[in-house]
Amino acid sequence: MQTELSFPRVGVQETSREAYYENREAKGRMVKMIVSLVRQGNNNLKSLSIKSGLPMSSCSGRCNDAIKAGLLKYDGEVEFMGRRRKRIVLV
Repeated sequence: MQTELSFPRVGVQETSREAYYENREAKGRMVKMIVSLVRQGNNNLKSLSIKSGLPMSSCSGRCNDAIKAGLLKYDGEVEFMGRRRKRIVLV
């Protein structure tokens, strides 16, 4: 019985590197948009998703990027659309 998998090493193509850097710039713009929406009073992922038009998974990722950068933090909970959600605030 085989217990481990091994895959051959594959190099990264130049087109993948270009897409990675372009995507990084787009993520930076989205982080700025999310922080701006939090400044306007949107304090949870669902609210951010509605206002930005982005899926909640994208808002969550950009919020995590902003948290790692020290721009946002989670602080307690808030009631929104009949559910308790994590409150997102500026640092």
